Amino acid sequence: MEENFKKNDVKVLAIDDVNLRKGDKSSSCTVFIDALTHKTLIIVRGTTKEAVKNVMEKFETAEFLSRDRATAFSSAGDDLGKIQVADRFHLIVNAQAAVKETLRAEIPVQIFIRNGDGWISEDGEEAVEEVVFHVPENIV
Repeated sequence: MEENFKKNDVKVLAIDDVNLRKGDKSSSCTVFIDALTHKTLIIVRGTTKEAVKNVMEKFETAEFLSRDRATAFSSAGDDLGKIQVADRFHLIVNAQAAVKETLRAEIPVQIFIRNGDGWISEDGEEAVEEVVFHVPENIV
């Protein structure tokens, strides 16, 4: 790991936290990765701002910081003037949440299907007297 501190070509520093024992916060560590080569640079005990900042200072050439939502990581990046970006995992999680919320707002809770002169729910069991939302025959 000492060789990694001598590197002067790390441009994007990616950091994330990990617990060595599930549910045990005392075993939390911070993992530092060169985001362009995907090589692990160092793993340190702790996830505090001070611990993160001490290691980040060793990688002076890193212009960008890829991180999750941890405030300690954000604060350390701010103090060192790093351009911060969300990591790929959290970008995907946020995009999925946005799509899910949009679909939830646009698609009705229950969908009804025309059955003769009446309507039934999508599970085919519940008969419905009156339908507020329906898909017109020409669109079906």
